[in-house]
Amino acid sequence: MKKVTIIKIDNYNYTLYDGNKMYIKNIEFYSNCAPKVNDVIYISDKILNENNLLAFTELFNDTIIESDDIIKIVSDKGNYFLQRIYG
Repeated sequence: MKKVTIIKIDNYNYTLYDGNKMYIKNIEFYSNCAPKVNDVIYISDKILNENNLLAFTELFNDTIIESDDIIKIVSDKGNYFLQRIYG
């Protein structure tokens, strides 16, 4: 998992920075815990390098979930995990 910081949010376009490289990802969050600017996301390199729209929701029980589909968000409200449902 790569640690990235949210440095800008423009509608669904999230600008993420890992200390060396910027990523702009189109992400929809179906959660009460949507991240904000300066929050940290731990996300797989696989997802960061994909060119598609992404959607994440609360983590739920699914027998076919892959670890690459889970992200961890660290914010001032605490840590939480979300699961990719699209993208």
